[in-house]
Amino acid sequence: MSHGKFRKGGKTMSLRSDELARSPFTPGALPPIMCPVCSFVGHWEGSDCPDVPCPNCGATGEIRQVFPDGSAYKLLKMLTYFHKVAIDRTSESENRLIAGLAERLGRACAKKEAHRALEEVHRIYSVRRRRGQEYDRAAAAMQKLLSIDSDAEAREVVVLLLAHHETVEEHAAVVILTCTLLEKLLDDLLVLMAGTRDAQDYRTARQTVKSLGRFDDRKKLFKKISRISLAAAVERCPAERFWSTWCGLRKTRNHFVHGQPFAISVSTAEHAFRLATNSVPVFAFLQNLTCLSKQTDG
Repeated sequence: MSHGKFRKGGKTMSLRSDELARSPFTPGALPPIMCPVCSFVGHWEGSDCPDVPCPNCGATGEIRQVFPDGSAYKLLKMLTYFHKVAIDRTSESENRLIAGLAERLGRACAKKEAHRALEEVHRIYSVRRRRGQEYDRAAAAMQKLLSIDSDAEAREVVVLLLAHHETVEEHAAVVILTCTLLEKLLDDLLVLMAGTRDAQDYRTARQTVKSLGRFDDRKKLFKKISRISLAAAVERCPAERFWSTWCGLRKTRNHFVHGQPFAISVSTAEHAFRLATNSVPVFAFLQNLTCLSKQTDG
């Protein structure tokens, strides 16, 4: 059993990782429960029954809350839907590309062959040259790669490949919704931290967090209250590379919304979905790390 330690009020706290939701979370799975008395989050036998004591503070008689709130699960449900649609539409688009290549080549075209052609055309167009040179180079490359005799047919193939995009709109939706979900969970955590650690009332804490403009301001507030950086706290979580992937995803999302429509790739959306499915256990860990009002004796 692993433990994470954190200083709170001059006292070292020890967190039992087996009490946290550690497996990837998807909508429909059993959600963690939060004790309304001490803010502990986890799965324990009878956790949904008020008569079963909280393993952290021992409180009974209080109705337990599902963690996180309903709006977070709404976001999870939405991005799960868009992720599935993205997979289906990408497969359909790929099939159309292979069929189009087969029609122009007059023979069957294997998936690997189509991918190699697509990668080569993208590689050629990714290098800056004099205007128009890319088209000539791509046509020559397709003649050689796909054994095309006619230059005109090779140019038609290049046009077909350029019209194909590996991503669909739903990939961007997954990335944007995942960033929205993580920022919402962070804001909720900061509000609770301000209430339990700074003794602010809920309304004041919510206004404090709402007034923050940038992500860096949220990181500063987290460190000010907890005396540990957000990066260091997240890196203690069971989810591997969560922090670095989150930072990279935010940069890509920002590039996208500021005028770079092709910033988001299929792999970006896949990384985003993995972050989303791990977001609940990660933020349960962070809440137990920073917001518990009473330490478990065991």
